[in-house]
Amino acid sequence: MRTFLALDLDEDIVDRLSAMQQRLDDGESHIAWVGRQNLHLTLVFLGDVPDDLLPQVCDIAAAAAGQYQPFGFEI
Repeated sequence: MRTFLALDLDEDIVDRLSAMQQRLDDGESHIAWVGRQNLHLTLVFLGDVPDDLLPQVCDIAAAAAGQYQPFGFEI
């Protein structure tokens, strides 16, 4: 499975990014825009991870993330 670690975005940011996509889409560019429900900020792309390793990857990611305080960011 193609796997990555990402941050979810605030709904307001998702709305604004989705609106920007619509403004930029001229219908002729052949760009495959990401759907609104899939907008996120990728931190690292892990590539293809076998299904049997996904629980271990999730556990490692959760342990690593648990070492840090929540934070905010601006786009």
